[in-house]
Amino acid sequence: MRRYLLSALCALLCCFAAGAQEPALAHGVPPTDLPSVLDISSGVTSHVQGIAVNRAKGEMYFSFTTRFIRTDMKGNVLGTIDRIQGHLGAMTFNPADGCVYASLECKDDEIGAGVAKKLGVPMWETSYFYVAIIDVARVDQIGMDPENDPVLRTVCIREVMDDYAAVVSAKGVVTSPAEGAEATPATLKHRFGCAGIDGVTLGPAPGTAVAGVSPLPLTFVSSDASSSSYAASFDHLYVACGLYGDTTRSDNDHQIILCYPLDEFKKYAQTVSFGTMHTSGPAKPWRKFFVRTGNTTYGVQNMAYDPFTGYLLMAVYRGKKKAFPNYSLYAVDLAAQPFKARLEGIPYRKCKVWQLPLAEDGLEHEASGIRGWNFQWGTTGLFPVGGGYYVFSENYRGMETGIECCRTHLMQWTGQPAHPFVPVPPVPVQKFLPPQKSMSAPL
Repeated sequence: MRRYLLSALCALLCCFAAGAQEPALAHGVPPTDLPSVLDISSGVTSHVQGIAVNRAKGEMYFSFTTRFIRTDMKGNVLGTIDRIQGHLGAMTFNPADGCVYASLECKDDEIGAGVAKKLGVPMWETSYFYVAIIDVARVDQIGMDPENDPVLRTVCIREVMDDYAAVVSAKGVVTSPAEGAEATPATLKHRFGCAGIDGVTLGPAPGTAVAGVSPLPLTFVSSDASSSSYAASFDHLYVACGLYGDTTRSDNDHQIILCYPLDEFKKYAQTVSFGTMHTSGPAKPWRKFFVRTGNTTYGVQNMAYDPFTGYLLMAVYRGKKKAFPNYSLYAVDLAAQPFKARLEGIPYRKCKVWQLPLAEDGLEHEASGIRGWNFQWGTTGLFPVGGGYYVFSENYRGMETGIECCRTHLMQWTGQPAHPFVPVPPVPVQKFLPPQKSMSAPL
């Protein structure tokens, strides 16, 4: 702990010595109910994929690929869901219904093979993509079985199944493997380079965000207050598609974000049985948005909407195409209006499609006009906790045990090009008190 405090202080001093300025928006009081750093051991050999925070209950949630963990703010494990036969990835928490929403991939590729080997189960013959809805209050035992239990329900993301299975040609012909088509030198597997899904978050419809305004504090709803005002501003589910990092194709240079009205989306949820996978889910998203960032390796790893800035942050593994800046963090401004335009580099999609603009913030790549940041964390988890503060995940492996672990870091948003986040100086952890009736108005 002493080593961490010293490194955090050095990082903070270095950031301001390098010219980091005060944020343009006024931050709230640093949260004293959250630990500055917290270490969690997963008990498995798969690294942390996503995190979420529930300040009202004093809890954190972690996905470790095949295991979901519920803890308190001191790291005590309150319950786990084990043997999830897929890739449980990025997640978010919705205080209005008390559920975590997380991406879940059951794939027929090397990722699926790795999961199958670790769990000793058959590999998938067909790829399925879901958003898992986890009722965290039900996760009250160690080693819970996810099958046929309402603790974990899933909704199929059928749009991604279609893009993943599609074979496309330069002439614009799109066929499906079910029709007997095979990829040839003149065709490409996986429309738009779609590799699956990962980043998940909740937020308002594009074009409606107002920076610095939140109907209720982001991570809690008081027990006696209606959650309607929160739900009205966080009533859309955003799901980011994974992208293959193939540098030889030009149709994978846009991040793809699917948007669903949350209430309608939840109606499709079913319990899971890994032997007989269901396809219950919306046939199409409400909107399918494209964001031009240049290719990234496996697409958006984690995504988070923050009402403090109005930004939808996207953490990625850097791309490798030399024509692009290959940042590790991008932001979509949800206060800006979406627009329709043709996609660059995609010969088989001639029509205009819905697109979202990147925020006019961060570093700017002169040649492409793409903006973003370089930041060391975010790909394995980030979660805004209100007032411009975030919890980030850092993955590491126990040297002696080989067990994957997660270290959380409490950070403050600056938005500055060189240092978008700085560490929050350590403070004693205090008990969090939910708001009283008089505090249910917007803060």
